[in-house]
Formats: sequence, structure tokens, C-alpha cells
Amino acid sequence: MFGKVLIFGMLAVVVRPQEATVSDDQVAVWFTAAQRAKASGDLAQAETDYKKVILARPDLAEARSNLGLVHYVQGRYDDALKQFEQALRLKPGLETPLLFSGICYQKMGKYDKAVTFFQRLLATPHWPSEADLYLALSYSGLGDEERAYEWFDKFVAVNPKDAEALYQLGGSYLRLSSKNVAKVSKDSFLFARTQAELGELLNRPMEALCARYEEAISLRPSYPNLHWRLARLWLSDGNTARAQSALAEELTVEPDHIPTLLMIAELKRRSGEVSGERESLARVDSIAAAIPRSDRDFAALAQARPARAVSFLNVLLEMGEFSKTPTVQVPTWPALADLDQTLETLWKNEKWRVGGDWPLEVYARARMARNEFTLLCDQLTALSRQSADWEMPRYLLAEVYRRLSVNTYARMAEVEPDGYRTLLLKAETLDDAHYYSDAAKTYRAAMSARPDAAGIHYRLGLLLLNERQLSEAISEFEQELVLDPRNTQARVALGEAYVEQYQLEKAVPILHRAIEEDPKAPSAFLSLARAYLMQGDPSAAAPMFERALKLMPEDVNAHYQLAQTYQELGRAEEADREFAIVKRLRTKYRAPH
Repeated sequence: MFGKVLIFGMLAVVVRPQEATVSDDQVAVWFTAAQRAKASGDLAQAETDYKKVILARPDLAEARSNLGLVHYVQGRYDDALKQFEQALRLKPGLETPLLFSGICYQKMGKYDKAVTFFQRLLATPHWPSEADLYLALSYSGLGDEERAYEWFDKFVAVNPKDAEALYQLGGSYLRLSSKNVAKVSKDSFLFARTQAELGELLNRPMEALCARYEEAISLRPSYPNLHWRLARLWLSDGNTARAQSALAEELTVEPDHIPTLLMIAELKRRSGEVSGERESLARVDSIAAAIPRSDRDFAALAQARPARAVSFLNVLLEMGEFSKTPTVQVPTWPALADLDQTLETLWKNEKWRVGGDWPLEVYARARMARNEFTLLCDQLTALSRQSADWEMPRYLLAEVYRRLSVNTYARMAEVEPDGYRTLLLKAETLDDAHYYSDAAKTYRAAMSARPDAAGIHYRLGLLLLNERQLSEAISEFEQELVLDPRNTQARVALGEAYVEQYQLEKAVPILHRAIEEDPKAPSAFLSLARAYLMQGDPSAAAPMFERALKLMPEDVNAHYQLAQTYQELGRAEEADREFAIVKRLRTKYRAPH
């Protein structure tokens, strides 16, 4: 007989006596021996002893579950899943096999199956913290970053110093930011601003930053704050004349821009123009006197004159930075933390909010300054859905996620200042901002810090592939597959690189294997279709395009290539249908013809 047994620290079970040729006492001895062998790292002996238990008691779900754990530790995920499946047939709600089935499928890249098991685990009384991490990784693998980051965030809340979790959370934020930037990239004004602001964050050369701001100004010269920010850059570069010109332009756009007036006053003081300094400071005093001193009064102004309230709110935001290093006296005004009613009033005032880029931007920046990222994400997401053609909500969502990524990077730097994950997140940030040379150097630094880490060669390979450094990219993908043979994305990218090199005899079998590993990888079908076309086989290419489009039905380029392929095959009616889809999608997304 044996009574309570602790299984993997999660579950106490009672094994009932059974009719058998092997006594319960003997089974208990084997079970205990298996547990001890596993704890000591003797996995082969643990496997032998658990198999003895299962042979004697085939309906003991916990023994099958524990044998599955042994296989999991050995990296034998297929064998582990077989044991977990048997355990769950015996006890469908057993938590350990549910959890580790999900983890196995996640590590195998079968993310949809992983999510299914984690969802089943959610229905049980216990939800271990590590399930947050692996469910997040599974959603991220499926490309569902909106769900992924929420689960990463839950895991980090419980494990705030887990460097891997912080890296994954920061990466998820970065991918969400990049996704929203891509959606607004056709808006030249917003794209130029994004590049300028990212450039400032990453300390890019002054000349490049000024050029980006000047590009944005040329597209929308009456948009507030841009001249002011350009002036700061010119001033930090020692170009006082150009700074003064930009400050004058800002006052033309925003006459109440107190930071601009203070900077002009400071420049007047430096040049000995006492009367000019006094005049600028007098204007500051006049404007500052009009700024409401309480949330109630500010909210009343927001209701009666929302544009004026937005202008004043922008002053508070900009002075938050300017007040750190002024040499002139800064007026006092309400703290942003106290303006609850004001922000609520502005949000509800649809007359200015819907379609108004500037007021929405100021509102969003105020929420970000108050660290109200979750609320703001929900509001901006709702706006982007309500107004599909309005780009500013997506631009601001990109900024929200970028700031969250930067905040996470700062936390990582505290937890693991010289760690490879910190370097890797920095590299991904540079890569996302199109600073490819610096990104490549940082990826290589991360490799030096941790040569056996999976994922780095793959990311560097993608960068090199985009830069058309094909031989170098192939080398990186091959090294990635040595470290992680299950990385199907690296296999697809390797196939793509060989297609680009016209080494089709190598590309085709690699892409076929990738499709066998993951039949839901659209890029594998597209690359294989291209390879077949290059081999002069449109009849083989067409079904590959068709399968890709089942996975991503709104890919304009894939529809266009399929239309051309149908034409080549003489399938005119189907070609016309695809060209019609291309026209509809281009109209929908305003893509150039």
C-alpha cells in the first residue's frame, strides 16, 4: 500500500489498491525510486522505474504524467506528449499534463495546439505563473501580439526580475509598435515624424534628425510643436540663427507656446537684449495667468473652449521637459496628475476629438505622461476601429507601445545590465528603426555575450537578407538551425535566401520541409511559388499562391502574382477575378497602383 504522493509539487493523489500480480508496496517502491532518480538527474533510471509502475498500474494517470515530464526534460517532446495524452484520457482535468502539453507544443512551434491546452488549463482550479509566459509565447508565435503582451505583462508582474520575460515583453511591445507604424507608413508626414522621434531616442546624427523634422514641417507647416522641437535641435548644435528662425515659426503656429517664449527670452538674455527678454517674459506671464489653476476650472475651459484647453495642456506637457534645464523662472500651474476631470471632458468632446490629429495627440501624450497606458491603448484601439481611414490613432498606438518597450528595456538594463537579452532588445529596437548597421553590430555583441542562445542568428539573418547580403544571411540561418532545429521560420528564411540567389535546387526541398513542419506559414508557400515560377513551372506555382492566400487573404502582391500566373496558364476568367481583387484591395488600403 502507499498513500499520498506529491507529484511534481502540484498534486496530492491517493492510489487505490487494485487486483494485480504486483503488490501496491512494490509499485510504491518503484514510484518513489523514479521520483528520486529524476530529482538526482538520472533520467534514464527514472524512465525505467516509471515504466515499471505503468506496466503494473496502467490506469495510474500520475505515473504517465511523470514519465511525460522525464521525456520533456530530455527534450523528447513527441514522447512526452504521448504520455500526457494517456494521462489526460484517464484524468481529463489533470493540471500537470495540461500545462506541459501546452509547453511542448509551444517549443515545437505548434502554437495553435499549445493555446488549446492552455485554455483547457484555465478551466482548472490552479493556474501556475509559468503558464502566463508560455501562453504569451504561443500567442506571439501566432502573431497575436495584442494577446501576447497581456500575458507577458501578467507574468512579469509576478516575476519582475525575470530577464527572459522582460525581454519577451519588450519585444512584444516593439512588434506592436512596428505593426502600427507599418499601417501609417504611407502617410509621409507621420512616417517622417516617427523617424525623427526614434532618431532622437537613439541619439542619431543631428543632421539626419533635423532633416526628418524639416521634412515633416514641409508636409504640414502649421502643425504645432514641430518648429519648437527643430529649434531645440539647432540650439543644441550651436546654430542659434536657425534656432531663432524656427522659434519664430512656432509662435506663428501657436502664439501661446510658453516654452518657445521662454527659450526666446533666454536667447535674448544671452545676447544682452534686455528689452527683448522682458517683452518675451511679459507674454509668458500673461499667458500663464490665463491657465486654469484647478482641475475643475480646466475642465470648464475644456468644455467651453476645447482648442484653448488643448493649447494650454500642450504647454504643461512641453514644460515638463523644458523645466529641467532652464535658466529663467518657470511659472507654476496644475500638475498633470491632478487633471482627471479635464482629460475626461476632452475625451468626451467628440466635436474636436474625432478627426482632429492635434487635440488627440495632446490628449494621448497627457495620458502617457500619467502612465495610463492601458486606458489609452483601449481608447485608441476603439478609435482606429471606428475610423478606419484615420491614421493618427494608429500612429499614437505605435508611440504608446514604443514607450512601453523603452520602459521595459530600462528595467532589463537594471536587472541584467550586461546580459545578452538587454543587447538583443537594443538590437531589435535599432533594427525596427531601420538603423541596420548599428543593429547588426549589436546583434553580434549579443552573440558574443551568449554564443549558444537561439534566435539571434535568425534575427541577424533577416536583417542581412533585407540588406541583400545573401551569403551572409544564409550562414546566419544555417547557424540558427544548428542551435534550434525546430525553428521553422529560420528554415523558411533560408529557403527565401536561396531563392534570391537563384539556387532553386536548394531552396525547393528546404521550403517543402518548412511546410511539413508548419502548414500555416504563408511565407513558405509564397517563396515556393516564386521558386516554381523561376523554374518555369506556373502550374506548380499557382496552388502555392492559392494556399498562401487562404492564410492571408488580403495580401495584394500575392493576389497580383497569382493573377499573372493564371494569365500565363491561360486561365483568363480566374486571372480577371484576381486582378479585380487587387483593385479592390488597393482602393481599400490606398496603395499606389
